[in-house]
Amino acid sequence: MAAEETKVKKVIALGLAILVVLSVAACEGRTTTKSGTSELPDELPSERVWISTRDGLNVVSSDGWHSFYQDTTVFDIALEARDKLWVVTRENLAYFDGRKFVVSSESHKADEIDIDARGRLWLAGIWASPGYGVGLYDDGEWTAFAFSKYGIEGIGAGSFRDIQLDDDGNVWVATFEGLVMYDQREWKMLTLPISNQVAYCLAIDDMGRLWVGHRDGVSIFDGASWTTWTSSDMALTGIVTVESIAFDGRGSAWLGIPHKGVLTFDGENWERYNTSNSGLVSNLIQAIACDDQGRVWIGTACGISVFDGAEWTTYNMSNSGLVSDDVTKILIEKSSLASLPPLQKIKVGELTGVIKRDDKAIVGARVMLCTSVTGTIPGIGFGGETPCEGPVQMETFTSEYGDFRFENVPIGKYVLAVQDTEGKWFTIMAKTGVPVAEKFIVEEGKITSIGVLNLGE
Repeated sequence: MAAEETKVKKVIALGLAILVVLSVAACEGRTTTKSGTSELPDELPSERVWISTRDGLNVVSSDGWHSFYQDTTVFDIALEARDKLWVVTRENLAYFDGRKFVVSSESHKADEIDIDARGRLWLAGIWASPGYGVGLYDDGEWTAFAFSKYGIEGIGAGSFRDIQLDDDGNVWVATFEGLVMYDQREWKMLTLPISNQVAYCLAIDDMGRLWVGHRDGVSIFDGASWTTWTSSDMALTGIVTVESIAFDGRGSAWLGIPHKGVLTFDGENWERYNTSNSGLVSNLIQAIACDDQGRVWIGTACGISVFDGAEWTTYNMSNSGLVSDDVTKILIEKSSLASLPPLQKIKVGELTGVIKRDDKAIVGARVMLCTSVTGTIPGIGFGGETPCEGPVQMETFTSEYGDFRFENVPIGKYVLAVQDTEGKWFTIMAKTGVPVAEKFIVEEGKITSIGVLNLGE
């Protein structure tokens, strides 16, 4: 966004129990990240890890970090063969030829992608095939599948969550309405062994069993029967939504559960890792992958944490070449990195602004810069003294002119939470139609100004 552009933002007041919409605030001076592709060597090393994010794509190899598609949401990635990585973004479907990305289609996009043994692309999501939700891309030819033809009704194009192919060529699709399977002849709707049929993610283990992550835990299908593990089996309370699954070389499963961290299961015992008992950077898990060195790569909304069984290493925008801390998928090629890339010197910037009410400066308002905030959904409060959560939580107070400044901020995207002199909390909501807090970009060596935030009455 242009530095002088003025945006009107809704301001939400975070009370001690609920959020209340109070007023409209004017904010100025938004900044954006730079677009482009980093300099590539003549040939990328064979050992590499691909990382897709909400703001671009990274490849990490023994010679460092490289980036593509900056400022573009990359939904999913899949490897067809050596030097042919397929990428689905908000703009297009493309593949990597070893040096650059080649656009294959701008009309057929997807949220999820997988590739079968014949090299055919299976795509699922609202853009996979307009009006259908699942499409097959075979050497330039597209086939769209209408579920209604097979007696399957009620699955909207926006409800597709994952797609997975097994060794027998069956196509499995996780949707908000349940689990769907294609046996190369017809599509079938299968009933999960749980009351809630919402399926979030899929994975195939070394025994050929299908793992389905859902709102009640995880269910495993061996081709004949189901085994289900729920929150009580995992010694967890509340809703346990498994949204990512991976398997390590020892046969253990790693399950990502947003807001609760990561669970491992060796077939008998469960073990939990979270921000309280480990070096995990965030409990908001969004992707998991395991390499052949025994390391587990965990993608979160706050960066990537890598666990080698003894030590944790975290990469984010400020200490690495990661283009965004909001990681969507991680793909490790057959040969893992022999060693992890070193952490870089932390890159920092500044963020400034002015807090007013009815165009009058608020003196002594408490301002917090946070990785994220809780309680952004009306009617849901937050636990603790402040609504802030995540690895970065910085605090300051407004001056007699209502202005504030945060210095030496690790680069990244942050949310602002403001507590007025009466003890009421506020945050800025993004204009997306959903209750999501606005995030401000802090860039290396730059001052980001949000302009004036008018809390109003």
